Amino acid sequence: MGLRERLQGVAQFFQKAATRGHELREKEHDEGPPPSAGEQSRDQEERRLGGMTAKDRTPEHADQQRGQARQA
Repeated sequence: MGLRERLQGVAQFFQKAATRGHELREKEHDEGPPPSAGEQSRDQEERRLGGMTAKDRTPEHADQQRGQARQA
């Protein structure tokens, strides 16, 4: 492989990297600001409860209601 071919390969590599970086920045910009800690916590709790069976959720839901009642 000659020097010219190697140079072209390196140039293509950096061009692809620049394009990918630009795409990632646009995607991040389009998504808006990152979620707050409270939003992340609620999302995690929803996913956790979503993975439970109805039998598992009943006592969990009762525990949450007792905790909310104590806070009120």
